[in-house]
Formats: sequence, structure tokens, C-alpha cells
Amino acid sequence: MLSFIHRVVNYLLDFVLPRCCLGCGASGIELCDHCLDDLPIAGEVESGIWSLYYYQTPVVKSAIWQLKYRGARSIGSRLGQELYRQFSPYLNLAVGETALVVPVPLSRRRFRERGFNQAAVIACAFAEMDSNRLNFNDQILIKARDTATQVSIKSRAARLANLKKAFAARSGQKIAGRKIILIDDVTTTGGTINEAKRALRRAGAKAVSALTIAHG
Repeated sequence: MLSFIHRVVNYLLDFVLPRCCLGCGASGIELCDHCLDDLPIAGEVESGIWSLYYYQTPVVKSAIWQLKYRGARSIGSRLGQELYRQFSPYLNLAVGETALVVPVPLSRRRFRERGFNQAAVIACAFAEMDSNRLNFNDQILIKARDTATQVSIKSRAARLANLKKAFAARSGQKIAGRKIILIDDVTTTGGTINEAKRALRRAGAKAVSALTIAHG
């Protein structure tokens, strides 16, 4: 019910307030090429984790908020495409090799509240940029148990404890021996990403790299 109400509200807002760039205000698009080109690239923020932008950059923070809380999926798709453009040279895939593109999942409760998984929107757009080599799959990884939001927990030790065994790979999925690209919207300490990577490795993944839109 909540997700339906959110969709109706967002539709009305889009009708009353036409889309414009979050950076410069140009009409017709939420993020224009010029503003995206001006954003500093974060790069590798931790071993095996790359982020596109810094979260505290105002345009980036606003884009993430619009995606997560207003359901602006077009922003998520745009960011997924930019993620591919920036990091595709580092995919390290051999000729003829493919990789699974897996979004970090939400808990069932959070998915019901929001109506969609923002990481899946990003990951799907990322994979579509090279569909011959990248296979999007949002059924591989699940949130095995609900956890408190990481933002609400101050100490690093408590954050890590909160996430312990929070993710699991679905049985029957063909993970063993595969390369996996894990995608999320934001990483801070890397706890969520690293716990999800561990779950995929336990299931037999050959290698797991992680990409996020923002760090901070």
C-alpha cells in the first residue's frame, strides 16, 4: 500500500514539477552531461571496492535521495550508465568471458516500503551497457535477516556486528566459478559490501568486485 501511495505522489510531483538537472537546472533531464563531467571521481575507496562519486558532493547526495525516496528510477539508470562508462576498462574479463551483475538486496520489509531496490535499478542499467558480457541477476543474493540501518549505528565494530551473516546466496543459483560484479548505491565503511561479497564467495564465486555510485 505504501509503495502504491509513493508512486502516485511521485507521478503527481513529476506532472506539477517537470524534470530539470539537479546541478544546473537545465530542463528535461535530472543530470546533464556537463554537470556529470564536472563531478570528481572517487575511484578505489577500499581494496576491491570502487565508487563513482563522493556522497557529500551536493548534486550526488541530491541524486541519491531522489532515487531512494522519490523513486526517480531514471536517475538510477543514468547513474548506472555512468558507472559503466567510468569503470568498464577495469572489468578484467577475458575474451568470451561473462560476469554476473548482482545488486545488494534490500530486506523484504524495506522492499515493501520502498516498492523497489535502488541498487537493482543501477545494476540493471550498468549491465545493459554491455549485455553480451554482463548478465544482470537480482535473484542470486538475498538479505537473510533484517538489520538496523547502518546510518543509525555510530561505532564501526557495532556496524560490522549488525551485518554479520546478513546476506546469503540463493540455493540453486549457478554462482560457482563465476565472476561477479556487486553493485550498490552508497558505501561508507564498506561493511555492507564486504559482507555481501563474503556470502557470494561462500557460494563458490570465482571473484567478486564491487562498484557503488557514491562513497562517504
